[in-house]
Amino acid sequence: YRTCTIQVNLDFASETDMRRKMQVSVKLQSIATALFAMSPFTEGKPNGLLSWRSNIWRDTDNNRSGVLPFIFNENFGFAD
Repeated sequence: YRTCTIQVNLDFASETDMRRKMQVSVKLQSIATALFAMSPFTEGKPNGLLSWRSNIWRDTDNNRSGVLPFIFNENFGFAD
C-alpha cells in the first residue's frame, strides 16, 4: 500500500556478465525511481515530498536496498 515497487530479473551467462548487468542496473536505479515516482500528494493533500515511495524506501532494509557500493568493486562476484 503506497510503497509498491518494481523488480527486474536478469539472466546472465557468466560472472563477468552478471557483474556488468548488476552495475548498469544499479546505475539506472535513480532514473527508474524518478520515472515511477509516486505523487507528492497523500490522500489528496501535499505531503512535502517529491515521491512518497522513494521516501519510504530510503530507510527500509538498508542492508539490501539502495545503492550497494560493494558491487562496484573490481572483484565483485557471485560470492558477494
